[in-house]
Amino acid sequence: MDCHHKICKACFNGYLVEKVTNNQSLAVIECPGHRCETILSDDEIVKSLEAPYTGKYFQLITNEFVLSNRMIRWCPGKNCTNAIEMVDIVKQPAVRCSCGNHFCFSCSHFVHDLISCNLMIKFEQ
Repeated sequence: MDCHHKICKACFNGYLVEKVTNNQSLAVIECPGHRCETILSDDEIVKSLEAPYTGKYFQLITNEFVLSNRMIRWCPGKNCTNAIEMVDIVKQPAVRCSCGNHFCFSCSHFVHDLISCNLMIKFEQ
């Protein structure tokens, strides 16, 4: 670690496993040292995390990235795990995923050119 704190491998792995398994925010993981605010790099985390948890770690940080970016959405298609990036929502609010799902990027409902998203949501309720 950049801060040079020493921590045993098992303790550090336990610290990281708790972060991953408790679905805590992984945007910033700090050194577990007392009052240390050094942010751990992805490389440090992946090298220290036991193999069964690295996939979960990448899944969680990817999900945080998608949810925090207003120009990226998860495809609402059944069993689809693709994220879709919007280039210009004003010109074309409808998007098509590689899974074949065609949906409104703004509200994630099926394409509804003739009515607003708010009206679509009310109609679905």
